[in-house]
Amino acid sequence: GTGDDFEPPPGCPFAIKPSYSNDFCLPRGNETRFAAVCQANGCGIPNCHGAIDLFVPYGTPVYAVADGAIGNSWGLTGAGGYRLHLITDSGVDYYYAHLVSNPVVPRGALVKVGDLLGYADATGSAQGTPNHLHFEIHPTGDDNYVINPYNTIQQNCSTL
Repeated sequence: GTGDDFEPPPGCPFAIKPSYSNDFCLPRGNETRFAAVCQANGCGIPNCHGAIDLFVPYGTPVYAVADGAIGNSWGLTGAGGYRLHLITDSGVDYYYAHLVSNPVVPRGALVKVGDLLGYADATGSAQGTPNHLHFEIHPTGDDNYVINPYNTIQQNCSTL
């Protein structure tokens, strides 16, 4: 698919209202993997933030926003710190980064909306910044194609 038929997930990644702004496409010098992504999404800059950051206190529980399976890209990595991919049956990939430690669910685990995935921190490239969840939506599962999650978060987290 092209992602044009993307339907927002039913859940919010937190049980409390996070603090956030629409920082999708803002310049980030250390996010070179998004160079092509930024151009494709019309940001017009070589390095951008292909996500939004959701600020919450350290250790805030992080939940599944949709039903799906935990992907193979899981655990500790450089920029994302402790992270995971939640992949739905339709192929949408939700990327969660900067968790406290390894996610509480193993690779391949099936999860439902609202299941606990881990806890918020500032690991990886976020060290030294306020605790937050870096949240990406890849509607086709392609790591090089992201959409702005701002409206999705606003819709699903506004009633908290």
